[in-house]
Amino acid sequence: MASACLAVVLGGCFTTELDPDAPGVFVCTEPSDCPSGLQCNGEVCTTAADFVSVGITNPEPNQLIDFATFGSEISVQFNSTLQLVPAGSPADPGVGFLRLRVDDETRDISAGDASAGLSELFVLQRRPGAHRMSLAAFRPDGRPYPNPESTFRALFWLDDGEPHVALFDPWPGQVLPLEAIVLQPTIHTLNFALVPHGGAKAAGTGHAHFLYDVALPECANDPECDCSQFGLTDQILPPPGGGGESRLSAATTTGGSIPSRSTRVEETVSTILRHVDHYKYRHPFVLGPEDELETALYCGLDPIKGQSDGRLVFDTVPVIRDDE
Repeated sequence: MASACLAVVLGGCFTTELDPDAPGVFVCTEPSDCPSGLQCNGEVCTTAADFVSVGITNPEPNQLIDFATFGSEISVQFNSTLQLVPAGSPADPGVGFLRLRVDDETRDISAGDASAGLSELFVLQRRPGAHRMSLAAFRPDGRPYPNPESTFRALFWLDDGEPHVALFDPWPGQVLPLEAIVLQPTIHTLNFALVPHGGAKAAGTGHAHFLYDVALPECANDPECDCSQFGLTDQILPPPGGGGESRLSAATTTGGSIPSRSTRVEETVSTILRHVDHYKYRHPFVLGPEDELETALYCGLDPIKGQSDGRLVFDTVPVIRDDE
C-alpha cells in the first residue's frame, strides 16, 4: 500500500488505496475507481440504495400548449425512486425530499409515495413562450444526490404562433466558475427555424447571438454593446421532443470566452434572435420600402438594412460566478 505521513502539519497519514470499510466520500470517473459494493454515480461512489431518479411526466418536455385557450393553472405530475421524508430526518440511503420548481416558484415535497406519482397545481404567469420546470432529489440534510438521474430539467411552451427563444443551458441559477471559461450555451426556439448564418432574409428563419452580462433590449440598440457577443449558434441540433416538434428548433455554439471574476457575483447570459445576415430579428418581419428600414453599421461591416420596428426576440437567465 502506497502511503505517506504528514507528521509536521497534520500528524496523520494518507493512503492512495481505498478502504471499503472506511467512512468518507470517494470520487470516481469509472466503476473501477470505487471500493467493492459501491458504484460510480455522478463522479461520486455510492451504494445502489443511494442511487435515485426523478422525472416530470406532465407537462411533457417541450410540450406545446395553446396560449389562446390556456387559463392560468397547470397540474405538474412527477415521480421519483426517492423515499420521501421531512428535512432534518436521519440521512439514510435513498431517502430525502424533492425540490420542484416551475418558473420562479419552488416547492419542497417531503411526503407522499413518489414512486406511484405525485402532482402539484401551479398558477402560471400568463405569457406566451417558454416556461421552465425542474425536479431534484435532496438528502434530508439538504445535500443534493450526486447521480445525474437525480435532477430533471425541461421546457414547455405556451404557443401563440409567434417566434420565441429560450436558453436551456445554462439553466437559471447555474453556478459557473470564477476563472475565465469558454461557455457553450444551448437554446431552443419555437416558430423560428435555426439555420446557419448567410443567405437571404426570411420570416421565422435565422440564428442567435449570445451575450454576457448585458441588459436587453437596451443592449440591442447600442452598437458597441450589440457587437459584444461571445458566440453565435453555429451547431444546429436535432429538434427537441414533444408535440409539434416541426416548429421547435435547437442549437448550440462552439463557444466563446467569458471574463474571470474575483469574488462571487450574480450575472446574466442572454441570447437574441438574428437574421441570417446578423441583423436583429424583429417580429412581425416586414421587408418594407426603403424609408421604413433603418441603416446600421454592424460590427464594422458594411451598412446593412434592418427593420426598425417590431418586437425583438430574446431571453436572459441569471447565473452565479463562484468556485463552490
